[in-house]
Amino acid sequence: MMDDKTVDFKRLSQILNVSGLSFASSNRLEKYLGTSAGSVSILDIVKDTQAAVELIIDKSIFNYSAIQCHPFTNTATLEIPITGIQQLLAHYQRQYTEI
Repeated sequence: MMDDKTVDFKRLSQILNVSGLSFASSNRLEKYLGTSAGSVSILDIVKDTQAAVELIIDKSIFNYSAIQCHPFTNTATLEIPITGIQQLLAHYQRQYTEI
């Protein structure tokens, strides 16, 4: 989702039919995405070679021509066209759920 939105975990839990939904701990971020809090971006999903992380994307993202994200570090920012994100996910055969 875009950075101007907030996550309503209670509502999202209901939509996804899961319980105990929250942001990942530092340990889980490192274990599953090889990243740290504050540096997480959609690009990190390519490091999840076991497909252990379920990718949920706010469908309003697709109303934008591009998104900005960290390239595996929060010391830089990339602007990537939405079509580029879709191609990346397709290339890595990463499924996602739009909500």
